[in-house]
Amino acid sequence: MQVRGIDDHVELNALASTWQDVLLASETRSPFMTHAFVRHWWACFGGKQTLRVLVVEDNDGTCAIAPLACARRALGPLNYHSLELIGTGALWSAGTGLADRSDILLSRRHEESVDAILRAVHCDSDWDVLNLRGIPAQSTTGRRLDAHTTAPGVKLLREARWRSPYLTLPGDFDSYLSGRSRGFRKALRRKRLRLEAHGALTIDLTAGARDPTAALGRALAVCQRSWKGKLGTALLLQPKLREFIERLLSDPEGGTYLAELRVGSTCVAYELGFEMDNKLWSYDGAYDEAWGYASPGAVLTASIIQDACRRGLSEYDFMRGSEGYKLMWTSACRDEVEYVMDNGTVRGELAREVAFRARWWLRQSPMLVAAKTQLTGTVSSTMQRLRKANRS
Repeated sequence: MQVRGIDDHVELNALASTWQDVLLASETRSPFMTHAFVRHWWACFGGKQTLRVLVVEDNDGTCAIAPLACARRALGPLNYHSLELIGTGALWSAGTGLADRSDILLSRRHEESVDAILRAVHCDSDWDVLNLRGIPAQSTTGRRLDAHTTAPGVKLLREARWRSPYLTLPGDFDSYLSGRSRGFRKALRRKRLRLEAHGALTIDLTAGARDPTAALGRALAVCQRSWKGKLGTALLLQPKLREFIERLLSDPEGGTYLAELRVGSTCVAYELGFEMDNKLWSYDGAYDEAWGYASPGAVLTASIIQDACRRGLSEYDFMRGSEGYKLMWTSACRDEVEYVMDNGTVRGELAREVAFRARWWLRQSPMLVAAKTQLTGTVSSTMQRLRKANRS
């Protein structure tokens, strides 16, 4: 078993066919692990990072791929280099990473491949912490990392960080509704009637496929009128993020959809997500705050789930975050874990304890989380105003 590194985007792009084969057989699969997501993310956001993709091979071909990149991070005066799964690391403009769930691509010899990747990582000296986030709780990667906690000089943090609600789809939407409470069914009908009272209701599930640019433009307008837009935290408000999403929507391999709900000719809600492995993965959405009394987002979600049932899809994944608007549809959840391992140096240990353990502890305070969200929104809004001023 050999491990070779890829540090050039040309080599990364040339790996597309092999990547697809490995992903098809991989233990963990998510839209954030596709070659399309990784290469477009790298094209948009990889400029200040160093590519560190590791490919594990044996006599029968490729066993695993670790889509890593090394990013320079800072927390106050502490600067450190973080080795991360591509797409999971926080972007300054967004305040968070774009990949909700990720992992090493493991198609064969799972445990041996993870161990080989960890050995290859430890042979390099240009990183301070290995930060693997969004790892499914039961994955081989997690089990092998847990086993490495006893390795000499290695200290590892493990934190169950996120819950992701999901809905196993029945054969038809009526069967799903019959299993919900009478109050849930009545509320859903009432919301739809409130919207219909103001004009013809249109649910367009293929808006992004027909014209990605126009659909994103309408979604952006909804974002600007949403509570997230007013707070400054909506993803689509960032030009670079819109460029990235448009790349995915325009790429047949991106597996991305953008659905919208219109009342008359006005778009009042949208949902952005992925279709992969006979499942839907809901990623981002917003609604016009002026229409909040009619819950257009919930009506759009219901229509998307109904269509998924009709097409025989197996699951609707609400993805990271166990907010109430997701749990109203289902109580089933999956856990994702974050792992942080340092390289044994003083700076690595400081980064592990200060940039991760201490921040995880602080996140237990709802007040501090709210303050961080407010600050991120303020910075984002300020940057948008500056960009507009420069254009004018």
